[in-house]
Amino acid sequence: MVNHLKESGQLDNTLIFISIGDNGASKEGTLNGDIDLSVWGKKFNEAENIAYNLANIDRIGTPTASEGNYPLGWAQAANTPFKYWKQDANSEGGTHNPLIVYWPKGIREKGGIRTRYGHVIDLLPTTLDLVGIKAPEEIRGIKQQPIEGTSLAYSIDDANAPNRHTLQYYYIFGSRSIYDNGWTEDRNLS
Repeated sequence: MVNHLKESGQLDNTLIFISIGDNGASKEGTLNGDIDLSVWGKKFNEAENIAYNLANIDRIGTPTASEGNYPLGWAQAANTPFKYWKQDANSEGGTHNPLIVYWPKGIREKGGIRTRYGHVIDLLPTTLDLVGIKAPEEIRGIKQQPIEGTSLAYSIDDANAPNRHTLQYYYIFGSRSIYDNGWTEDRNLS
């Protein structure tokens, strides 16, 4: 895709978002990790899990370890400096990821860093805002729901602009949290 954009001369005029990670490292690997055990499959006790992993250790890093997952300690290290994992809505280890925005013809500053709060729901409003189009109210006769999220375009040209996305709710597997102007409050419902 990138080569095609380069060849057509459109790479510098293409808006690209890159989010690093998929909401942090997970805790499915348990304390001992696993090689190919489905999250929803049979659960081993600790001794069975270790024995299974040792018997299959040569499969680690191969295509046959298709549902492998590293142990919690490594998952926590991957989420550092934030706490916990992506199944925990109440922790930034589960919700804090960098976002890279690439658009040479549309962004003057090169390599700038912004620390504004943003959420994945902000990407569509940001895209629409940057390219200057409005979301359709109707598609093929079907009225569209309002788009949630806040455009992050305001922060591209102003590194010191005040945050506009100030409230966000999270929920996953009985864990919930709310972000409100830099503060978080969480509850575990399980």
